Amino acid sequence: MHTIINALPPESRARTAEATSPDVFRRPNYDCQEHRESMKLVVYVPGVEAAVMLHSGSSADSDQTYGALGTIVAERAIGIEGPIREYYLVPFTEPDLSRHRTEICWPVFQTA
Repeated sequence: MHTIINALPPESRARTAEATSPDVFRRPNYDCQEHRESMKLVVYVPGVEAAVMLHSGSSADSDQTYGALGTIVAERAIGIEGPIREYYLVPFTEPDLSRHRTEICWPVFQTA
């Protein structure tokens, strides 16, 4: 599905002295209010068998969770080729990093 978003007239996009403000510079060149439905993004993610480990806290130390999960998968020799997935259970807008939760999903072959 494609949606055509009409550009605003050039005078509304002009970069003038007022455009030095980050808020003005970040304004899109199309009318978001007029096309609200076109701003939604729906993505289909196909299912996968995966070993899953929950990482709690900042993503800065998620390498430890990746390492632990990778070790478990390797010890059992169940890993298959495919992308490792991350599902963020708490949005990045949450300022308290200790509340962040991420599911790390390593693809494995079906065992049952």
